[in-house]
Amino acid sequence: MDTNFCNISEYLTIVNSSQLNTTTLELILTPLEEHEYRKLSLQKQKHRLLGRLAAKQSVQEYYARRATNLEYQQIEILNNNNGAPTCVVSDPNIPQDELLISISHTNNYAIAAVANKNTSSGIGVDIEKIKNLEGKMIQRFLSTTELEIYHQTPNNKQSELGILYWSAKEAYFKASKLTRFNPKEIDTTIEKIDNGYKLEIISPDRSLIATGYSYVTPEKFIITTLKI
Repeated sequence: MDTNFCNISEYLTIVNSSQLNTTTLELILTPLEEHEYRKLSLQKQKHRLLGRLAAKQSVQEYYARRATNLEYQQIEILNNNNGAPTCVVSDPNIPQDELLISISHTNNYAIAAVANKNTSSGIGVDIEKIKNLEGKMIQRFLSTTELEIYHQTPNNKQSELGILYWSAKEAYFKASKLTRFNPKEIDTTIEKIDNGYKLEIISPDRSLIATGYSYVTPEKFIITTLKI
């Protein structure tokens, strides 16, 4: 999967399931992470392991550029009470609770991104396969303005646009740290650029502004990252 596109995150990592063949569960997960992993169904275990591998590689790259090399076992990623991932690093020279992290997965891919809390208040990533969405589904998450744009779009472009809106709102939900929100109340501004789309989402009360990018891969996935 091509990752040479807009610099939409400080450190964005994409992994696929074939990379699990080159490492082991015990190398990737800490004992506590493995304990949580064992509670999941087989399908969720695959997604959890892929997501943790992507997330730990993002954290490794972040600190490698700051002259600190970390092993997977030094990076522990657990979900908080709201289900969002949090990161703890076992290194006395690294400030704790320094990073924001977001993870997404679909089919055989997972992506993760990290950002420093001093430069961002939220980060959200999402990966989705482009597919047709039923009319009822479209009605559930598009705003009035977005729905008008969607229906004005040529039929052969509607699938991409629909998933683009969906992915942007999924990423926004993660970046905003909201426990719930009505996607129909949020308008997404989309600008086509050479290698993808530039995005902006403003909350209904205008208290949160998220900006970022989406990219359509050759495999027909949409990758989105937003920062607040």
